[in-house]
Amino acid sequence: TRPDGSIRWLRGNSIPQAEPDGSTLWHGFISDVTDRKAEEKAIESKAKNLVALLETASDGIHIVDEVGSLIQFSRSFATMLGYSMEEIRNFNVVDWDVDIPRENVPARIKAVIESPQTFNTRHRRKDGSIIDVEIHAKGFEIDEKKYLYASSRDITERMRSAKKIRELLEEQSSMLNSNIVGIVRLAD
Repeated sequence: TRPDGSIRWLRGNSIPQAEPDGSTLWHGFISDVTDRKAEEKAIESKAKNLVALLETASDGIHIVDEVGSLIQFSRSFATMLGYSMEEIRNFNVVDWDVDIPRENVPARIKAVIESPQTFNTRHRRKDGSIIDVEIHAKGFEIDEKKYLYASSRDITERMRSAKKIRELLEEQSSMLNSNIVGIVRLAD
């Protein structure tokens, strides 16, 4: 504790030296590590927040490094792909994303890190089925390493519904433009 009442974290190192009279003389130094302790506490707090986010996310949250290796992910992401948490742990983007060729992964990730994006893609599930996915992605940096944070949502049913509506509209348009079909509207 300093005279002003503030508390500082100190770290000391010392080396013993035996003296001719049998006593020990200690040589050392003490350094102030308060700022480093504050940074560690902030990082720990952020890590706890991330864990809470991953444990409660309904969308599939995943974080990948610059080459697409999975760094962190939510249970909902593993479940969306049909895997257990252990099975997916060492995956790379190419293990689940159908639309990104392996050779394009680093460039694609770099582009999204530099400019946050929302886009649609397709993911392969463990059983081999393909689902349509909407991704919201943003880059971030920790200790001069770049990462990509992505939130993914299964939109397969929405895409099927949209396709069905398009087909019905095309069918309706064909009927309305046909010379064979007549349409009559009756009151009451």
